[in-house]
Formats: sequence, C-alpha cells, structure tokens
Amino acid sequence: MRVVEVGGNKRFFDFLQDYQKERDSIESKYCSSPAQYYRRMLGAWARGVEFLEDRPAKTWSELATRTNEQYKIADTASSAYESTKSGIMNLFSYASAATETDAQKQEKSK
Repeated sequence: MRVVEVGGNKRFFDFLQDYQKERDSIESKYCSSPAQYYRRMLGAWARGVEFLEDRPAKTWSELATRTNEQYKIADTASSAYESTKSGIMNLFSYASAATETDAQKQEKSK
C-alpha cells in the first residue's frame, strides 16, 4: 500500500484538529510532535506494519496523568523488586545459617 492511499490532506488535517494544530504555521504544524507521530504512523500503515506507539498527549493535564501513571508503574515495580530482594536475602541467610549449623555439628562430633 502506498502512503497516498492511506494518508491524504483531509485525514492529516482532521488528526491535527484533535491537537488544535490545524491552523498553526506550516513550520510549527509539520514539526510538532503530533505531526511527527502521524508521519511514523502513516509510514507503518503504508508498509502494513503494526503500529503500537501511544498517541502524543493532547493537553498538559493528559501528559501529567500519563507521567503520573508511569511513576505509579515504576513505584509498583520498585516495590516488587524490593520485596523479591528481601525474600531472596532471607532465603540466603536461612541457607547460610543452616550450613553453619551443619558445619558446627561436624566439628562438635570430632
């Protein structure tokens, strides 16, 4: 499929309307992050490749919400990491204590 078949000025104009960029100067319009995203998306459509990238945020509040969600995910991952690390350390200390006890028992039996 060709870019001309999946793209077009109307589709691009409609896309930019979502971001209130449709009336910006040409340079501002085509260098904006929504336009760059659209370019990558259009290229993927034309090649028949699945496009999984998230759309750019439309407002500052949407960007803040997304960023906050990313931090929540990072905090959850960090918490899981710390919990796993603690469990592994406890397991090793238990195994180490058991090994020392066995060694002490062998020395006492000599």
